Amino acid sequence: MAKIKPIRLQVTNVNKTVAICYSNGRFKQQILTKRSKEMKKQNLDETWRLCLKMWKWIVKEWRKGKGQNVEILKAVWLKKNHFKDIKDDCFFCNYAVRVFKRGRLEKYVCYYCPAAKIDKEFSCVLSECNYFRSPDKFLNKLRALNRKRLKAKTHGGK
Repeated sequence: MAKIKPIRLQVTNVNKTVAICYSNGRFKQQILTKRSKEMKKQNLDETWRLCLKMWKWIVKEWRKGKGQNVEILKAVWLKKNHFKDIKDDCFFCNYAVRVFKRGRLEKYVCYYCPAAKIDKEFSCVLSECNYFRSPDKFLNKLRALNRKRLKAKTHGGK
């Protein structure tokens, strides 16, 4: 018997729904709204680890699929790895929102992005390494920022 595989995914940002069309013609729709306990405990190191892991997979799939939709790939990775209710399907955004809400701080949310803490000029959408248009460049930028972060961490400064 042939294995049934998902052949098309559609993600809507309105209610975080994933619609999956399978090779046997069946259609399934799931709403991603339940909170994940593991995200509440996520610290900065874990945020970096998960972000890099996700983007490594996205770039691999993006290259295979010759430019697949990055938003769909993010949603697929999160679903496959059992993460739910992640702000903008991004571990950095999720972390930044938690910090922003916890402190009731007056700066904008992106200010608290872990990557922006390393490089004040970092922007996931307004740079040459835009995550959506160039996920491979985006991953390389994240890796470089993480090396810088780890170096500062081991040398006791920023």
